[in-house]
Amino acid sequence: MKERYIIDLNERRAKFVYEGARLHAVQLRCPVIPKPWDEREKEFKEQFRDLTADLCSGKKKFQNSEEAHNSWMKKYLENGMEVWRKI
Repeated sequence: MKERYIIDLNERRAKFVYEGARLHAVQLRCPVIPKPWDEREKEFKEQFRDLTADLCSGKKKFQNSEEAHNSWMKKYLENGMEVWRKI
């Protein structure tokens, strides 16, 4: 039961962080708005959920937002996921 609770908690945390960032992009009228969490690829959700869990547990830490973004992008590309580029 405890393991299931942790999985659910990690999922909820990841979705909360992701949707918060997505809504921030909407508010700022960014040129690219990510898809809602429920429309994201399974692989993306897994890597984002793991990263969020590591950040919340203290296993991972970033010095600044650029380092966090670069880490996320590197993992995204390593997983063969498509990246939108502003033209």
